[in-house]
Amino acid sequence: MLNLSWVNISSPLPDSLGNLSALAHLSLYECKLQGAIPSSIGSLTKLVHLDISSNNFRGELPISIGNLGSLQHLKKGDQGSSESKFAFDWIIVLIGFVSGLVVGVILGNEFFTNVTEWFAMTFGMQLMRVKRRRGHRN
Repeated sequence: MLNLSWVNISSPLPDSLGNLSALAHLSLYECKLQGAIPSSIGSLTKLVHLDISSNNFRGELPISIGNLGSLQHLKKGDQGSSESKFAFDWIIVLIGFVSGLVVGVILGNEFFTNVTEWFAMTFGMQLMRVKRRRGHRN
């Protein structure tokens, strides 16, 4: 866990941030950070919580943020930049794809739609066998 909230850094995030590969929680709230978010942030693959809100970052989130498969909480908030909030929303969707949520939903749907057929075939045949056996006893 690394919490640098409210620390007046007033500089860009260093590219060496990506070297903290075991980091699970990173809070950079209100640090007055500037510039672009380095693409090395995608190396923090064990990151579960990331708060970069209330800074002065410019540009879009790097595409490498899609590598953060363990990320559960991303707080971007107001960055004081002109980037489109619509573009940010698509990054969140991309993270959902990367972590397998959409794939899981599709596979789950495919599995459960075929369960009824399997259930009917398996247990329906057994029921028919039982009825036949009872019919032969009479």
